Amino acid sequence: MNMAKAVNIPVLSIQRRLKQHGITFNKLLNQAKFDLAKNKLRNSSLLITEITFQLGYTDAAHFTRAFRRWAGASPREYRQQTRNR
Repeated sequence: MNMAKAVNIPVLSIQRRLKQHGITFNKLLNQAKFDLAKNKLRNSSLLITEITFQLGYTDAAHFTRAFRRWAGASPREYRQQTRNR
C-alpha cells in the first residue's frame, strides 16, 4: 500500500484504525473518488472522459456505472441537474 509508505504508518495500523470507524480502505477510496467526481462535474467544464481518467478509471463506461451506483444518475445527468439549480 503506497499510502502507508507515504505517511510512514504500517498498513496494519491503517487498516485497524479504519476498521474502528467501520470503514474499509476501498470504501474510503471510492467515497473520495465520488466526492471529487461530483465536484468536477459541478464546477468544471472538463469532459466526462477527462474526469474518468483523472480519477483512475480506464474507460468512461466503468466510471459511468460506478457513478450511477453512487448517485443514482449518470455523470451527464448529474451535471445537468446540478447546473440547473
